[in-house]
Amino acid sequence: MRSAPNSALAHNTLGGVLLALGRTEEAAREFGEAIRLQPNYFHAHNNLGVALENLSRFEEASQAFREALRINPGYASAHNNLGSALQNQGKMAEALVEFQATVRLDPTHAVAILNLGKLAAVGFYRFSAEEIQNIRDLTTRPNVPPEARSRLHFALAQAFDRTGAYDDAFEHCRQANEICKERFQRRGVAFDRAAVQSQVDGLIGTFTPSFFEKARGLGVDSELPVFILGMPRSGTSLVEQILACHPSVHGAGELPDLGRLVDGLPRTPEDAATAQALANGHLQRLQQLGGGATRVVDKAPFNFFHIGVIATLFPRARIIHCRRDPVDTCVSCFFQNFTEPFPFTLDLEHLGQYFCEYERLIAHWAKVLPTPMFEASYEELTSDQENSSRRLVAFCGLEWDERCLRFYENDRVVRTFSTLQVRQPMYRSSVGRWKRYERHLQPLLAALGDDKETRR
Repeated sequence: MRSAPNSALAHNTLGGVLLALGRTEEAAREFGEAIRLQPNYFHAHNNLGVALENLSRFEEASQAFREALRINPGYASAHNNLGSALQNQGKMAEALVEFQATVRLDPTHAVAILNLGKLAAVGFYRFSAEEIQNIRDLTTRPNVPPEARSRLHFALAQAFDRTGAYDDAFEHCRQANEICKERFQRRGVAFDRAAVQSQVDGLIGTFTPSFFEKARGLGVDSELPVFILGMPRSGTSLVEQILACHPSVHGAGELPDLGRLVDGLPRTPEDAATAQALANGHLQRLQQLGGGATRVVDKAPFNFFHIGVIATLFPRARIIHCRRDPVDTCVSCFFQNFTEPFPFTLDLEHLGQYFCEYERLIAHWAKVLPTPMFEASYEELTSDQENSSRRLVAFCGLEWDERCLRFYENDRVVRTFSTLQVRQPMYRSSVGRWKRYERHLQPLLAALGDDKETRR
């Protein structure tokens, strides 16, 4: 940059590097500088929108994408990005228009096609027979990159699932996951059951009743934190959205902070000063996010690995464990195109094995925790919404508020894979979904073993 401080291209390029490194705020500043130097630089406007979207500043992101499109109306990716930002704000009809515009401009745009598939999965859109055939044709083209091909297969899986063509849906989902698995293997990444077992064994061996006895008094005295956790696709977004409708609650989404806190913890509970400093720092972060809220929700699902730390450092925090039928949970994970797939979700047998380790850890927490853990059943929530919601709110130490029943009217930003689901009233069509695919699920059912019977 020292050699070309007035180069818009250089600032835009540096912004792209910073964005890839996760230094998003710095990236946004570089894109802004590129725009200052060259106001009609539509790529920089689009990139600024991407950075702002990553910072959950969706209205500002939308403005940046619109500016890129004002300069270049034929910029397909900016249309798709604008659709994504609008979708995250709950503006589904406007998002649909942008995704369709993307595909009109670029019929091979796999991300936009997948976004249409996600809308189709929840009834906001329906692919025509011609569109289905065009997507199928795209999956066979040798020049389509593997990542794009996997997205196209996921889009077809969602479309066929919605129309009841379950064998076709499963086959396209299988192909999508197989492509993802091959991509992972080329990077030397694969599901390692022994490593997960070892991790669970280590947590069980560390967080014993005697550990909690020694660590008593180590944490901070605050009721502010609420942790919603569980397997992906178990209802964590739904539970957060219900609570976030309460005027005393701020839903912060999936925060990475707790994992970082765990990495900084001392290895023994005797180092109280370090542990309390970390806990207080985390609490201050939640207070900043929550404004004047008396409860701030972190719904990072994999915090179930950190329940022992939560109970130690935040003994008055509310821990809400979301549980769903094991087979439904695993099938939903298998059908989900995660932004960065988890290796265990790409194979039915691996899903079952991972779920069993998760269950083993949850059973341990239930036995040894010195603080209560609320179990939110997806099936109970969808069959008896009001009573389940009332129990949930009461567990958080809050007075009941009727707005919690109208969670789908909340216009708060929801940036998870369940964005579309939490914009609709409660429905039960996903309960028992696995039965549509039973003939294909033998590897999963065998891996789950007795677990699949315990929660039906």
